[in-house]
Amino acid sequence: IDAVAVAIVLAYLYGVVQRSLSDGTARRALLGTVLGLGGWVVMLTPVDFGQNNFVDLRVIFVVLVSGFAGWQAGLITLSMVVIGRFALFPLPNVWTPLFWMVVTLVASWGAAVAWRHWRTSRKLRPATAAFALALVITFIGLVTMSFAFDLRNGGMADVLVLNRLVAGTGVFLVALIMFREDGLVAHDRRQREQVRRDPLTSLLNRRSYE
Repeated sequence: IDAVAVAIVLAYLYGVVQRSLSDGTARRALLGTVLGLGGWVVMLTPVDFGQNNFVDLRVIFVVLVSGFAGWQAGLITLSMVVIGRFALFPLPNVWTPLFWMVVTLVASWGAAVAWRHWRTSRKLRPATAAFALALVITFIGLVTMSFAFDLRNGGMADVLVLNRLVAGTGVFLVALIMFREDGLVAHDRRQREQVRRDPLTSLLNRRSYE
């Protein structure tokens, strides 16, 4: 729940950055870095499911920034999350879970990038597109992380399913907020463009030169 709350706050910050920075490269770099820091925050506050089963939802940040800001921003977040995982929690005796963690993140990043291209080529309702993304990310997590843990041990299967369902729900809810922010940004840009141009001729007016 903490991870979803952090993601919601960063979703509104996403809208602020979209409005404030006109340079696409700087915008993607900033969003990738900020969402990467969000991934670090949730790694520092994992959820304890008992019996030494700690999970976090860092995948949410990788997915959302990739799906809305592009693959470059997502790659920054992905790199920060992976580096942070090894730097903050060096666990040399559990390479198998760490390997599948990286596989999950990379697969989720790729799926979010593909989803971004898919949704821009089709006129889908935000709720439909957000649900499709959440469904794909939940499926990827269930498949990849089932290889990382012994699901017969200590209720780990229940932990994994709950973790993926929370991640999918978080992706869905925060994606809806980011769709809303995109809509507001597009509306603001249309308003500014209408102010700058004559409504009859569409030519630039005096205000555009001030």
